[in-house]
Amino acid sequence: MNQDYRNLDLPETQELILRLSKEILRYNVILLKGPLGAGKTHLVKFLLQNLKVKDDISSPTYSIVNQYQTADSKPVYHFDLYRLNGFEELLDIGFEEYIEESNLVLIEWPDRFMEFFDQGLLIEIAYSDEKRNISFKSLN
Repeated sequence: MNQDYRNLDLPETQELILRLSKEILRYNVILLKGPLGAGKTHLVKFLLQNLKVKDDISSPTYSIVNQYQTADSKPVYHFDLYRLNGFEELLDIGFEEYIEESNLVLIEWPDRFMEFFDQGLLIEIAYSDEKRNISFKSLN
């Protein structure tokens, strides 16, 4: 999946994610890159709506990881790596085990750890004047 979309407001972004969700969710690991306030957590919410997650979806900024349950009781892990200071901290939280399982893992702020990811889907968000440019790039 290698596609680019330009000049999307938030409702258009939601519509795009819902329309592409089957294709996006073929990947177990989804990386979300973008500046603060770009809408990474919104994209997670839009994707998880399609999986009928009933949990309150929020950024795991302080908890590092949030776990949600899909309608069919499958776990989904939502990471925010912004506060981690290095690769050792990533390993200390057991990150490898989350990735090695076949569950869905959504990762905000993967920037400093990109060498760790050799598979998955990278979603890059650029944000300016209430509009988003979104790029999807398969890593495998």
